[in-house]
Amino acid sequence: MPEEYNLNSTGIQNSTGYFAPLKVIKPETTSRLNTAAFAIDPDLVVPISPFQVMTWKCMLVWGGNSPGNAQAQFTTPAAPGQGGFHFKYYDAAAALQNGIATLIGAYNLAVNMLVNGGANSVEIALFEGYLVNGANGGYFSVDWAQNGVNATPTLLQKGSYLEAWFQ
Repeated sequence: MPEEYNLNSTGIQNSTGYFAPLKVIKPETTSRLNTAAFAIDPDLVVPISPFQVMTWKCMLVWGGNSPGNAQAQFTTPAAPGQGGFHFKYYDAAAALQNGIATLIGAYNLAVNMLVNGGANSVEIALFEGYLVNGANGGYFSVDWAQNGVNATPTLLQKGSYLEAWFQ
């Protein structure tokens, strides 16, 4: 992990006595087209130390008029201890998905989400979870791609965010 990332630098909140959350927000809309291969979103990444416990929240705002839909996954350093998340989003068939994913040993479960609700539509996907990291430090990230190769861009909108609390 780069030396400049000191997780204690998020500070202690005076009102609660707990670590303040580390929140990263997309400053600009990102477009991806002609690819179904996952790639990290450079704006939605937080560092995590070995054996650290993290709770997190993520909101992905999809937009545009892309018939390719989108897929996303949350990636951890190798061999996480345990974790899981709650989710609420519309899948590519426009069916509401609302539930819990429990993941031990692998955290990169791909979820397919609706993007095309019509011209200029916006779809929001919400996730809340926890992660008990293993012995490997590194990064927790949101990776995403089109659900299928498509020449119409899939857009992850400005304002999407990843927020993490570390113990």
